[in-house]
Amino acid sequence: MVKEEPLTLEAIAMAPFIMIVDDHAALRSSIRNWLGVEFPDAFFMEAESGEEAVSLILEGHRPDIVLMDISLPGMNGIEATRRIRAEWPQARVVMLTIHDTGQHRRGAESAGACGYVLKPAVSVELIPVLKKLPSNPAATKNDVSGPSTRK
Repeated sequence: MVKEEPLTLEAIAMAPFIMIVDDHAALRSSIRNWLGVEFPDAFFMEAESGEEAVSLILEGHRPDIVLMDISLPGMNGIEATRRIRAEWPQARVVMLTIHDTGQHRRGAESAGACGYVLKPAVSVELIPVLKKLPSNPAATKNDVSGPSTRK
């Protein structure tokens, strides 16, 4: 068994491809602008629904990181994560959500999410979560149990 090293900030900073999936355009824009400062060479793609995110993957787009809301119109973020990971297992999906329940966390984990960050804590916790992402999520156990908690 090969030991998986966490994805380093340096590796992400080289030129990550980040897909942001949220039904609120202002939130997608804010996250994109903020991460664009943190990762100036990043390439961003946005989707406003689970269906759109899955469609982009099926069209051949291969993001390194997918930031996924759970509450989306139509297909929810957990189902979209499941379908994205089925098509592109290398995608590292981090849930960005307001839902802090065991049911949502278990659903995200079973769908293949690698991280879970509550929206009120995103400015403090997203970068540390990104730093700890595995380089190959298909070969590791997902951990959505933390670190994000309500403050």
